[in-house]
Amino acid sequence: MAGTIVETHGSRSFKLGINSGSAVYTYFVFGEPDEDAVYQLVRDTSPETWYSFKRDDLDAKRRNRLDQWDVVVSYKLLAFPIDTASLPAADDFSYPTGDPATNPAPAASPSSTPPADGTLLDGVTFSVTLESEHVDLSEDVVTSAVKLGPDTVGEFNEQYGNLIGVVLDGNGGKKVMGCERGSPVANIRKKATIEGMTYRYFKTLMKMCGKTNFAPWWIFDTEDAQFVGVEGQQLDLAGRFDMTFEFLHRQPLIDKVWGTVPSSTGGADLDLVCTKRGMQFIAFHYKEVMVANIPTMRVAEVYVHRIHKTDDFNYLGV
Repeated sequence: MAGTIVETHGSRSFKLGINSGSAVYTYFVFGEPDEDAVYQLVRDTSPETWYSFKRDDLDAKRRNRLDQWDVVVSYKLLAFPIDTASLPAADDFSYPTGDPATNPAPAASPSSTPPADGTLLDGVTFSVTLESEHVDLSEDVVTSAVKLGPDTVGEFNEQYGNLIGVVLDGNGGKKVMGCERGSPVANIRKKATIEGMTYRYFKTLMKMCGKTNFAPWWIFDTEDAQFVGVEGQQLDLAGRFDMTFEFLHRQPLIDKVWGTVPSSTGGADLDLVCTKRGMQFIAFHYKEVMVANIPTMRVAEVYVHRIHKTDDFNYLGV
């Protein structure tokens, strides 16, 4: 008799990340001892495409009985351009929220300030680790021993300020080598249930992946978090999915003094002050200035760059 194929509980799951995506279907086949026939049955049953995933590989493992098989069908993410024109504009109130019946507008940002310290973060898992970061400026120069003259050794020298590893670049100029240090980064995973996984909403997840929040959202202030991926597990044929959304979070540096520059009028030095949001990038420009008639290398300009595109995290619908 021909074999029977049954889709198992826990089938239809997917992962989306910044650089990759995958999905799986799982089946149980019984009543068929021939492996080639099992593979053909699975190919005839499993969809060739699912959302934006394309069937990639079939793996059948025989159970203890000759005619029983566990089968995993793997899918890979198709490369396709995101049709952003079909997505709602910022002032459109038909945001995709995973609810195909009513498709309500998303909830407003929870607050323009972080929640109270006593707020319980239900359905949240996280890890806080140190990530390597290249820095050019130290927090302080605690001591030094440098040769100041033919027969003099100074215990402290401020010629380079907090710049780390200033060396000649071979062209008569100076280069800041810097060093690596550990900086805290939080990986935060938020669980939610999407009531209806539409293809439009799936494209929204693709569009949002890699973006940072352009406005305060949930526990994150502006541009302090990046949406880095999502995992989904289908619960039923109605399209309900258990979802786990993943965010990367770094702390901002608010109104930090990065250096000083001499006043053009001869007054007190002027502070170079600026704010770097958590997911932004900071760069420095250096030059030699005269301090007490001594050429001294200092931070002359500070630039804060937005290196990720921003978007409204309310589009996620959670």
